[in-house]
Amino acid sequence: VDAWRSGIGTWKNSSLKITCAVYAMETALFALIRFYWGVCKPLVVAAAVHNLCEWSIVLHMVANHEELNKYLPSAAFFITFLSTLCMCVPNLFVSLGLEQSFGIMLDFGMPMMFSMQLFCCEKRRIYFLPATAHTVHLFGTILPLVFSILLSNHVSWFSTFFLEILINVTVPAAHFIYC
Repeated sequence: VDAWRSGIGTWKNSSLKITCAVYAMETALFALIRFYWGVCKPLVVAAAVHNLCEWSIVLHMVANHEELNKYLPSAAFFITFLSTLCMCVPNLFVSLGLEQSFGIMLDFGMPMMFSMQLFCCEKRRIYFLPATAHTVHLFGTILPLVFSILLSNHVSWFSTFFLEILINVTVPAAHFIYC
């Protein structure tokens, strides 16, 4: 623990493993909230926490120990502020739009970031699995979730069923690939 706090040794590897574990648990919580209550305010907060984990992964990729300690609390404050704002907005779809407008940037950025590292770095192989996992996450989970929420009143039961199957298959698949 002291080595992790001081930045000596493998602090980045250990804190990234912790972030990935929290990310997986939070994604499972997100799925349970969505399964039991559907689209609701706690789901919006779970999505914001999901985005905080993604911000942490991005910071691990681009920051050293001092920068991580500097910027992660700012990201946590921003996500807390965004969650509070989303809870206070009376219209659920405005709240969803607000959260998604900040979250979708990461969902598109992470596959691009890992792919750029995959094709530009010397140690390429390490970036293959995260690039694959986040691409599956984007096209198999995030975009179908957005489409299923936005088009929920305009799609047939068959397309809704297809989107739900796609989401429920790709969430564990992406985390299995990632871990």
